[in-house]
Parts: sequence; C-alpha cells; structure tokens
Amino acid sequence: MAADRLRRGGGGDPEAARWAGRRSLKGLVVNRPERGRLTLGSFGRSLVAAEERHSVLVAGPTQSGKTAGLVIPAILEWQGPVIATSVKSDLVDTTIARRRKVGSVFVFDPTEATTHRRVSASPLRSCGSWQQARQVAHWLTQASRSGGGAGFQDANFWYGQAEKLIAPMLFSARSQGASIDQVVRWLDGGPAIQAEVETGLVDEPRAAEAWRACQGREEKQLSSIYATAELILSCFADPKVARNSERDEYSPAALLDGGANTLFLVAPLHEQERLAPLFATMVQEAVRVAIEIATASASCDGRAPLDPPLLLALDELTNIAPLPDLDKIASTGAAHGIQLLSAIQDVSQLKERFGAERAQTIVNNHRARMFASGLGDPETLDYIQRVTGAGQFAQHSETVGEKSGSRTEGVLYRDLAPANVVREQKPGEALLIYGSRRPARIRLRPWYKQKRLRALAQAQSEEASNV
Repeated sequence: MAADRLRRGGGGDPEAARWAGRRSLKGLVVNRPERGRLTLGSFGRSLVAAEERHSVLVAGPTQSGKTAGLVIPAILEWQGPVIATSVKSDLVDTTIARRRKVGSVFVFDPTEATTHRRVSASPLRSCGSWQQARQVAHWLTQASRSGGGAGFQDANFWYGQAEKLIAPMLFSARSQGASIDQVVRWLDGGPAIQAEVETGLVDEPRAAEAWRACQGREEKQLSSIYATAELILSCFADPKVARNSERDEYSPAALLDGGANTLFLVAPLHEQERLAPLFATMVQEAVRVAIEIATASASCDGRAPLDPPLLLALDELTNIAPLPDLDKIASTGAAHGIQLLSAIQDVSQLKERFGAERAQTIVNNHRARMFASGLGDPETLDYIQRVTGAGQFAQHSETVGEKSGSRTEGVLYRDLAPANVVREQKPGEALLIYGSRRPARIRLRPWYKQKRLRALAQAQSEEASNV
C-alpha cells in the first residue's frame, strides 16, 4: 500500500513561488486607514493599503463582496473628491450621507431610478471649442462600442465616420445655445436639416468644413453614417435622459474645486449599456480637468496635484462606464492626481468590451490586482495561475508491504494558486497580486461588519431624507 502526502516546501528553491508573509508586504501593511491611500483589506490583524495613487483592479462575480467589501469602504473613507458609478442603490444609499458631511454631492441619475435629489448635466458643456467638441464626440463614440470581434474593421469605419458627423452637431448646438435634444432632432431630420446645423458653424471654418465633408458622402453611405450616429446618441432620445441633460447643474470644475466633493453616476442594471457613452464621457471629462489642474500646478509651484487625489470608484465599469482611455488612466493617472479603482466581473468581460490586446494591457497597468471568491471564468483563472507561478512542495511517500516498507522524501512543483483554490476561496477572501511582490491572501472589509465603517455610513435623519 502506498500513500503520498504533500506539504509546502520550506527553504529549497529560491526561485519557487511562495505566498507573501508580512515581510513581503512591507510598505503596504498599515495599522489604520491612511489619507490618500486606498485600503485593500486586512492581513492578519493589520490592514493592507495600496501605495499613494497606485491603480487597483478587483475582479469577482456578483455577490462576491467586491462592492460591499472594497468599493463602498473606499468611498466612505476617501478624504478627497470621488466619482462613483453605481448599478446598485445600496452603494449610493450607504455612502451619500458620509459624502455630504465632507463636501458637495452631485447625483446624476438620468433615468430617475432613485429618489435622491438629482442634478442635470449636459455633454454640450464641454463643447465650447471645436477641439473640445471633437473630443466629446470621440468619447461618446468609443464608449458606445465593443471591440475585438468579427467585423471590427467595418465597425471601425462606420463609428469613425459617425464621430465626424456628431462633432459638428455638438459644436453647433453649443454655439446656438441649444440642448442635446436638438442634436437628436437633427439626426432624426437627416441631411434635410443641413442648413440648421451650419448656422452654428459660421464662426469655426474647420467645423463647417468637416460638416460639409460628411454631407458630401454618397447617399447610401451617408444614411448608414446617420444610423450609426443615432445608435451612439440613442440614450438622449429618452425623454427622461434628455430632461436631465438640459442644464448645467454640475461641472468638473465644481467637483474638483479643492473640496471632498462627490459625483454619483447612477443607472439601473437594464439601462447600463444605453447610458454607458454618457457616463464614460462624464468621467473622461473630469479626468481631462484633473490633468489640466495637475499641469497647471506643476508649472506654477511644483506642488502635488489634487491632494488627496480624485478617486474614480468605477463599479461594473465595463457595462456602466467603459472609459476609452482606461489603459492610459491606469498607468499614468497617478501623475495627474487620480486614484483608480476598477471593479469588474472577470477578464473575459474586459476582453469582450475592449478587445483581447487592450484588455490585457488594462489588467497589467493596474498596480494592484485583486481576485475575489467564486470566480469561474477560465480566462481569469488561467491568468492567475500564470502570474502566481509554481510553488515548491515537499512530497512524502510511504510504501507498506507484508514484510517491509519504504519511505521516500522528494520535491515537486505545482501551481501556487490552482483554479479550484482561487474559485473556492471563502466569501470575503481575496487574492492580491501587487506589482512584483509575492501574491497574498487577504480579507475584504464588508462595511456592515466593520464598526468604524458602519459609523461612517451612519446617516442623520435629515441627511437620509430625499430633500
């Protein structure tokens, strides 16, 4: 009879993968939440926090605890400005009172899914120049598409042409003091309303030239371009969305005025895809302003920009706010005073939205990558196995016969974090891969289980009201 037993190897091969101990997490282990640092979870009796402005990615299926255990605590504790996307009312309901205590709060809820006091915000606000109008058209267009599959090059062409059509319309509407609803009407009217658009382009020859170039397309092609543009701006055809996009009751300048202000972007689950271009554009717009502030600060006195940084707490980002520049923000946001927290379900979801190559870049550009329990996506599990490597394990074998037996000791290598181990993590546990450090097993901090976080979420009766 033979029996084999495995145990984790001790010294042995210095190149073998190992789980992190406290020593491996030096600089990340803290005793309490620190200003300007995102707390990731607990490690033993201590906390683990990302270094200042280092981007964080968390992946986990629904009910894995990533929202309650990481995103909500981050919003409650953050001492600077915040932009938070929400597909669950509990995120806003749990954090809004705390955010009101520390600064101004703007709730952009274009489909009126919550009872919180809402603000109106128009994408035309940032279309005062031709360059800005082109940028907004680009954000709207890129966020409305999924990249990578069959027909990608075809889609590239039509979306590119639609972007060229939308930009002059945005600029013209802003120049004429019109609303985004007017742009929708122009699209519905087709080439027949060309003169109305041109009225707002007389002072910008480049915009007028771009408009005429679009209108000069062959009729069938132009019809397809208009159809694509209508798809991109389809959310504004909804009367509720149009009504909540008429006025400028919010601006990135107001959000980033030096206070701990908050913008909540709210969409119910069934409206995510439709509102994604609008939400992504609002986030990109705030990022642009943050970069402008950072550039101005550096040129004036060399001070650190946005201290504390702007926290982008993007829950379910692939559905609700698929930022066209997400990979760049993840890698360079720190230099501009931006702390990125990206929450997704799995790597496959990223690939479906951004394409395989960009999805990999997005993951790699996040300094801290966390994986919650219950993951079943093969792409994600395979990624974890590859980056955590093979650990060294001691193998003890015994053979017992009728008259004799033998014992042997050996060493074998196997995945440090095999798929079943990651998938079967206990609820509330997460695997942390941080830069070049050894992988660590940490625990999330569900806000409702933490006395301090519950206190931060505690709302006074007048703050919990809807007035």
